[in-house]
Amino acid sequence: IGNGGAGSAVLAGSLLTASESSVIDGVGTVLTITLSGDTFVDGLGSPGASTDALLAGITSTGTHSHGWDNEVAPVLSAADVVRVSDFVVRITVPAIPGFAITKDEVLSVVLPASILSGASSVTAANVTVSDIGPTIVLEGTVAAATANAETDIISGGSTIFAIIRGDVWNSTVATDTDVAQAFIAGFLAASSPPNGWNNVVVPNLNTSALTLVNHTTIAIALPELPHYATPADEAVTFTNPSGTTTEGRLQITATPVLAIVNAANATVVIQGSLTQGATEDDIIAGGRVLDIVLTGDTWIPSIGDDNQATRDLLAGLVSTSNTTNGWNLVLAGPAASGDYALDHTNVERINNQLVRITLPAAPTYGLPASEDIAVTVPGSALAEGVAVTAPTVATIANSPGSVTLAGSLMTPAASGELDIIEGGSYLEIILEGDTWASDVDQPGASLAALLSLLVSPNTTLEHGWNNDVLPLLNHTHVTRVSNLVVNITLPPAPGYSITPGTETLNITIAGAAVAGGLPLVPPVQPVLNNLLVSLAELTGSLLVATENNVIDGTSSVLVISLTGETFLDSVGSPGASTDALLAGITSTGDHSHGWNTEVASVLTAADVERLNDYEVRITVPPIPGFAITKDEILSVTLPSAAVTGGVSFPAANITIPDDAPTISMQGTVAAGTANEETDIISGGSTIVVVLRGDVWNTTLVSDPDVRDAFIAGFVSAASPPNGWNNVVLEALNGTALTLVNHTAVAITLPALPHYATPADEAVTFTNPAGATTEGGFQIVGSPILAIVNAANATVALQGSFTQTVSENDVISGGLVLDIILTGDTWIPTIGDNNQATIDLINGLVATTNTSNGWNQILVAGPDGLDHTNVERINNQLVRITLPAVPEYGLPADESIIVTVPGSALSEGYDVTAPTPVPIANSDAEVSLSGLLMTKPGSGELDIIRGGSWLLLTVKGDTWATDIAEDSAAASAFLAGLTSRNSTIEHGWDREILPLLNFTHVDRVTNRIVNLTLPESRFYAIGSGIEILNTTIVGPALAGGKALKPLSQPVINNLDPSIAEVFDSLLVATELDVIDGTSSVLTISLTGEVFVDQMGTASAATTALLNGIASTGSHSHGWDTEIAPYLGDADVERVNDFEVRITVPATPGFAITKDELLAITIPAAAVNGLLPFSAPNVTITDSTPSIELRGTVAGGSANEETDIISGGSTIFAVIRGDVWN
Repeated sequence: IGNGGAGSAVLAGSLLTASESSVIDGVGTVLTITLSGDTFVDGLGSPGASTDALLAGITSTGTHSHGWDNEVAPVLSAADVVRVSDFVVRITVPAIPGFAITKDEVLSVVLPASILSGASSVTAANVTVSDIGPTIVLEGTVAAATANAETDIISGGSTIFAIIRGDVWNSTVATDTDVAQAFIAGFLAASSPPNGWNNVVVPNLNTSALTLVNHTTIAIALPELPHYATPADEAVTFTNPSGTTTEGRLQITATPVLAIVNAANATVVIQGSLTQGATEDDIIAGGRVLDIVLTGDTWIPSIGDDNQATRDLLAGLVSTSNTTNGWNLVLAGPAASGDYALDHTNVERINNQLVRITLPAAPTYGLPASEDIAVTVPGSALAEGVAVTAPTVATIANSPGSVTLAGSLMTPAASGELDIIEGGSYLEIILEGDTWASDVDQPGASLAALLSLLVSPNTTLEHGWNNDVLPLLNHTHVTRVSNLVVNITLPPAPGYSITPGTETLNITIAGAAVAGGLPLVPPVQPVLNNLLVSLAELTGSLLVATENNVIDGTSSVLVISLTGETFLDSVGSPGASTDALLAGITSTGDHSHGWNTEVASVLTAADVERLNDYEVRITVPPIPGFAITKDEILSVTLPSAAVTGGVSFPAANITIPDDAPTISMQGTVAAGTANEETDIISGGSTIVVVLRGDVWNTTLVSDPDVRDAFIAGFVSAASPPNGWNNVVLEALNGTALTLVNHTAVAITLPALPHYATPADEAVTFTNPAGATTEGGFQIVGSPILAIVNAANATVALQGSFTQTVSENDVISGGLVLDIILTGDTWIPTIGDNNQATIDLINGLVATTNTSNGWNQILVAGPDGLDHTNVERINNQLVRITLPAVPEYGLPADESIIVTVPGSALSEGYDVTAPTPVPIANSDAEVSLSGLLMTKPGSGELDIIRGGSWLLLTVKGDTWATDIAEDSAAASAFLAGLTSRNSTIEHGWDREILPLLNFTHVDRVTNRIVNLTLPESRFYAIGSGIEILNTTIVGPALAGGKALKPLSQPVINNLDPSIAEVFDSLLVATELDVIDGTSSVLTISLTGEVFVDQMGTASAATTALLNGIASTGSHSHGWDTEIAPYLGDADVERVNDFEVRITVPATPGFAITKDELLAITIPAAAVNGLLPFSAPNVTITDSTPSIELRGTVAGGSANEETDIISGGSTIFAVIRGDVWN
């Protein structure tokens, strides 16, 4: 309730954070004054006393000569004031360029009573304007770049204003000479040319040039300065000296830098005979003149003397190219040296504008191409000291050069046809008046141009220079010896031929190959002479062939290559030239079966190939009858009838070395087509003994002693009574041998009915001494003759083991295997505890090798077969009786192969039964046991808690080895563990199966797997039971076939189901319920689920809410104040297992002691249709409290006048109790 006292004022706006700079610029200078408890008079903001009083109420609390009171207050007026409303006034401070403070300025704001409706003045908070660091800005015509050219400085009249912000200039700047000069000296150019700012402008400024315009601005007027000159733009920076400002201690660098643009420099023109078509020869001769004429500057008086300026001038005469003997290295430029370099004696100062340079004779001067001379006059040679470059250049044209040829190719001793063929001759090409291109010996255009013109004018020579030498040349044959010399070394050119006569070359040096760019022709050309004697070179495998190579036709190629000659076109075709060529190859010795008799007689044109003009290839075919007893030397002559020159000439000899004799065995016995024991008995088989490297003596068939010795050379390694040695050799005589030719003897075997061998026979042949021409050798023939004995014994299998046996039959034991021999007998001790019996058992082998199969259990297992299971019935029969083997098991059918070892038989040879014995794997089965198969461990709650286990035992199969690993087998196994009722919303398939993985599987043995269930909190089957539908799928088992157990796990529903409660209502107090805070109740089910309608306007929701009731008597408790008002809007079905009830604020709730709520989950609320209880909930009684409310307490009708008028209300509200 307002008492009518004085009002108050609050300040806002950008002026509250303004700086000195803000006030100077008029940026961020708004002050807003807002009244409370009073109002502004109506005329405020208009010209008049009230506005003036408002502005006068804003004053500085400090002393600032150019602060608020002196610079701002005098200029503020009604135009800067706006009366926004009865309570708000806005003042906008304009830009105040003269505002300057040396420290923060604090403003006092007092609102006089004359501007307020009330009777009292109001004091507002102070306002602080912060001091800023001083800055200096340069303005005026020079700074503005309107009068800052070099000529403007010279003419005078330009101005510079130095304007300070955040400080004020000392008045002594304009009155004290020392301060003024120090101020002027603060203007300093970065460079200091002789006639520039530092040396001309600053010394000519004095106190009279300075004007103190006001406390923030000093003006400088530049006088006329005719001597000012700058060779380049000048940048002038100003820094005020200490003591020139009020703060005094600060030195400030002004902005911007003053830029003074220099006027145009002098120009230069070159004239004289050097600029008028001078050539390379003119420079060599000397006397040419270069006149350098100035405009806008003058030569220094000493130019032309022996001084640095003259040397600088000559160094400025530079060629734009830089060749070895050009201008820069011979005459002038920074690198010129030697006898002909320009010096001061060549320089003459004609007058202020003209200097003449006369060139001396320069005999070493030389150009590969024209060059341009650029002229730059250095500043050291000019009065103003600024360098200047002539806009044009003096061009010197190169004179054409010449070329001469030298080197071995220019001499008769090294320019013959054979020299070209062999390579190595070289041509030296020497330039004069020109230089070689720098890259003439590298791949590229220069090299290509050089080689392209090294030609012969005789284009008709088929194998001359153009066709056989020029295409071979490349950069590897070219050497750039120096600028003037290039060497070309010729590669071998085996095809070169100019028979008869000579070949003269016609060489031109292409312009692209020399620096001058002009083609050059040597006065003398190379002359090449033909070869007087042609040459033939022999290559090919025949040069290293031996006697055996000729026999076999391997390594039998001869290539004849000509040099200085070519083959006739007809060589290689049937006719005289080819016959003549072949006839030129003859033996120099006497060999009855050598080249002349065996080879030459069979060679024809079909064996000759003309490869090209210079090469012929002769291929010698296989010559089986070729035989020499010592090395044979062949003479090769190239006949005149085979070459174009018509003159015969010899080639090198060829030697064919004699090989040691060998014997090979051929015929039907050696070939294996008639070498069975029965073939030998029947007769008619043949043996052909073929000799290589020698010939058979004819005495083999005419001399009985030699013949018998020959037959006796066939010996069998074994000697059974009716075998080879005792039957065959005895029967052979002279009629059996035939001398086929000088290298082959044939033997035909007669019928030998008494021949018999218990095993294969190996017959070796060694010829007797004297059977061959060379005579002294005994040779073992190859291959060994193999004679295969007739069929061995056979074996047949009988007994119960061979009659449709199954896996289970083998497990049970008692099966009998009878092994019956034909053609042999059992040894007497078979069946005893000996190695033969062990060998027999080991001969019973399964074709597959499984972990619990035949090989592991019956043969190798500790309870498998041994000698006690083997019985010898008679010479032909052995009986084996199988023991019982419970561990035997098959994933699939297996077959047993029976091999009787030789150690068990009289003749000692292994024999195998023709057919294996099959064993069919029996149908496997699986049984289930474990906690999950018993009522105490298969309840709904057991599944929820986890830990129940299921033991799966297979018979007739084994589990996959990786069933308990992260594998396809484990995934397949688990996927088969399903429920018969897949529609149960929270049953096995939806809650358990997704949780299972290989970590829950334990492979106990080959036949047993244990599955342990994990915890599954949400598993629920409501009423009734859930029966699993377990199938063991194929990939989980070694046998690969799916199994179905006879009995399945049955899971019983939880009785009763469990409900838990949690959330904030469990700790709620009476006041929490009143206010609707801490009033959430969540009900969570285990073994049951809420119906889908829960949380909607349904009987299920109503039944759930009715299930929450007070256990005590409270007139304003849960049952009377809350339960009647709870509805479906307060119930949320979070998921199948959880419902959340939110109790709204209940102002009428009041209990005098703790209230206990009982919760029952009704049958209508859950799928199982059976009610069950949840834990109780306690609401704690709170201490009573009273609150006052109504219009008076709310402050909306509590003025003094409201009380007087009446009608105001006061409510006394009690919490935690009820009014009597």
